[in-house]
Amino acid sequence: MQVKWYGGSSVKIKTSKKTILIDPFSVKNLGLRGPKFNSDIMLFTKKERIKDLDQKSKKGSFIIDGPGEYTVKDIMIYGVFCPGKNPLTAYNIEIKGVRFGVLGELNKELTEKEVEGLDGIDVLFVPVGGNFVLGAEKARDVISLFEPSFILPTCYKIPDIDKDLKGVDEFLKQSGIKQQEKTNTFSVNSSDLSGEKSTIVVLER
Repeated sequence: MQVKWYGGSSVKIKTSKKTILIDPFSVKNLGLRGPKFNSDIMLFTKKERIKDLDQKSKKGSFIIDGPGEYTVKDIMIYGVFCPGKNPLTAYNIEIKGVRFGVLGELNKELTEKEVEGLDGIDVLFVPVGGNFVLGAEKARDVISLFEPSFILPTCYKIPDIDKDLKGVDEFLKQSGIKQQEKTNTFSVNSSDLSGEKSTIVVLER
């Protein structure tokens, strides 16, 4: 499976048969050009942001926009509602033995119940830029709740965005976790899950 990041919390997961697009609104929210392609599954951590997309972009997609259990072919998706000042739905997506944890623009600590609903995450997408999302220190605390094999930071400062976010370097310094070289595409399969120490993968937009 291949993973690409488009900015903010927007991510694409591509298998040999299916394409999952996560939070396509997030890129436009940062003042960037969003991804333009049709996907088999379109997943939203914030339901109200669906209106930001035109009908053409959503055509043919299985839309998931809230808590619950979903099955699309051989893909299992479990959504957990996370209330608060910035409420959202976090997701655990299981594909071919790999569980992806999607935290969107999370900006609070997770409760025990929320952690239980997201249990077993192998690849964690975690916001790290601060301000309206988790900062470096709180992101590190959230990561410790799951101990994933791979950590992919999201929602941080990159050129041309108009939001007050910090860059990924502060998170990398505070995390104390081994980092792979930056890359445009991250490939992962169940055989890559070592069960040993976590590794940070920084995806370039």
